[in-house]
Amino acid sequence: MIDISQRYQILAELGRGGMGVVYQARDVVLGRVVALKRLLAKDNRFVIERFLKEAKSIAALNHPHIIQIYDIGEDRDGLFITTEFVEGADLARLIARQGKLPFKVALKIIVPTGEALAYAHERGVIHRDIKPANILLTQAGAPKIADFGLARLESEKELEKTGLIMGSLCYTSPEQFKTAKHVDHRTDIYSMGAMFYEMLTGQSPQFFRADEIPEPFKAVVLKAMQKDREQRYQNMRAMLADLHRVSRNAIDAAGKTTAPISPANETGAAPTTDMILIPAGPFRFRSEARVVQLPAFYIDVYPVTNRQYAQLVPGHVFAPEEAEHPASKVTWVEANAYARKLGKRLPTELEWEKAARGSDGRIYPWGNEFSADRCNAFESGIGAPTSVKAYPEGRSPFGVMDMAGNVWEWTSTFLDERQAARVLKGGAFNGAAKFARCDARFAYPERGLFPAAGFRCARSAE
Repeated sequence: MIDISQRYQILAELGRGGMGVVYQARDVVLGRVVALKRLLAKDNRFVIERFLKEAKSIAALNHPHIIQIYDIGEDRDGLFITTEFVEGADLARLIARQGKLPFKVALKIIVPTGEALAYAHERGVIHRDIKPANILLTQAGAPKIADFGLARLESEKELEKTGLIMGSLCYTSPEQFKTAKHVDHRTDIYSMGAMFYEMLTGQSPQFFRADEIPEPFKAVVLKAMQKDREQRYQNMRAMLADLHRVSRNAIDAAGKTTAPISPANETGAAPTTDMILIPAGPFRFRSEARVVQLPAFYIDVYPVTNRQYAQLVPGHVFAPEEAEHPASKVTWVEANAYARKLGKRLPTELEWEKAARGSDGRIYPWGNEFSADRCNAFESGIGAPTSVKAYPEGRSPFGVMDMAGNVWEWTSTFLDERQAARVLKGGAFNGAAKFARCDARFAYPERGLFPAAGFRCARSAE
């Protein structure tokens, strides 16, 4: 029997229900903040068995948009479980505060959530209680599915004997009201449809009205919420495929109806950018075996945004909500010309990498472990560029932002002696974690239009 107080320091109570209480706690051994869930009904064997199933079902899952389990134990007060702690709000609070969400915001939550559920379903795990309160949002806005306390493994039959109805009424599939014995993964699909309805309309599914659903997404919501589960999407991947298709159409339609933003036409002013001084000194380039000395230089804190780029290039067109996204679909020649207009230049690969990793040879700007909460990469599940200020926790040791994921960034360095292509760094929203490494590189012809390429500027300190 362990003494939990020797391992965890309780910081605050986060919530309390009939089955348990959740605390914010500090793991004093590993030095991290966790969520600690204490089971109150310690004498109820059925509840205890469900609690253990919760721990096992979560522990079997490893996905960036599912809360990670760290530990499970028992002391004199009964069972407890510790999980990842998410410092942020949940989707229910976001909707309560903002009402209906812009469809791009809704998609950036519903798609990664769907990817996580598809992952769980493919491993035999059903959540059974998908609702906005169980979708936690990190400070960067990334969703994480919480409370698999009502999940069960499809291969296990114990819960089927009880016939218990679980879940929250507004998001609960019709079959759960009839019996919980034969509920399958399609109950989560219904709940996803109900939750997406609330995100798009700002109205509770309790007061469902099909005419309130924005037209591009109506068919998806209605199919997900079919009362007959045989008429629903039969798996999460099918729903995601339709979401991707209709979202592309919606984004294209929004772009056609949005007037170009050209601030230069209004003010004629040159864009202003903040730069950071990177001090002279050594750093490890591309491998720990190669140490390079660089003179001091300045580099932009953020990639050049659509708003900034349009101030000098009036023909650059983008939607209003993309003003702070990195300027992309920019060739090397165009990026270099922009920098020169401001009396700057593009950074060399050496400069870019030092600004990203510092002098300690770290793998990512923030450290040596990949985190989907610190950058916009494929694993983040967003599927499109985001604001250059969306991931403050992903800053480099020098305070340079957005150097991993979002869009690749042009450098002035040629790939090789043939001088046929320039090096890009940093990875992109559609690239895997390995491309977000500081030492990763890609190359493209300098006059080629690479859709996921952006840039930032540099200048010498002397």
